[in-house]
Amino acid sequence: NLQDQSTLAEMQEQKAVHSLQEELEKLKST
Repeated sequence: NLQDQSTLAEMQEQKAVHSLQEELEKLKST
């Protein structure tokens, strides 16, 4: 199902963005 695949891709993208933001916060706090 194409819609399922695009939804999965979006979820993975959001997870990636979130982890990048966490890394940035770690860098800022040091």
